[in-house]
Amino acid sequence: MKIIASLLLINTLFSASVLASAADEAVLYKKVDKDGNVVFTDKPIPGSKEVKVKTDVNVVKRPKPTIKPDPEINQDEGTEDDEEKIYDVLAIDKPSNNQAVQLVGGKFTVIVGISPKLKSGHSLQLYLNGSDRGRPQSSAYFSVTDIGKGSYTLKIAVIDSQTEEIIQSSDSITVKAY
Repeated sequence: MKIIASLLLINTLFSASVLASAADEAVLYKKVDKDGNVVFTDKPIPGSKEVKVKTDVNVVKRPKPTIKPDPEINQDEGTEDDEEKIYDVLAIDKPSNNQAVQLVGGKFTVIVGISPKLKSGHSLQLYLNGSDRGRPQSSAYFSVTDIGKGSYTLKIAVIDSQTEEIIQSSDSITVKAY
């Protein structure tokens, strides 16, 4: 009886080790056609050869990205600007720079990209040709109205709602309204 129990235990352990090693392998089939093209498949095809692939070692690791400093920025003097920069992204997403925009009823829409989201006590101000356009607002959508055909410079700024001081501003873009 002890012999049968021992044989069952050995058989179970052997089966478990075979299954564990099989879990670390995949079977593919490789065929090279008459033109030298190589075809891999998970099902056997006529003329193919079985290829075992170890799945536990065939892992491609992505290298960690390296960030190279911008040579145009003085690394020693850039700390004050970095501390004042509250928003990682502050830009006019729509329209894009040098885009021709069609006026519909004398107006067009400006969409602002900002990240992280606008903080409490901050608002957005649109500038058109250097002058503020409308009132500061919390929405990232501006409707530019009562405008004629021509070329315009747009800029967005984050304003402190209490002091009305500019906290951060975007790069200017130019649009051509028609």
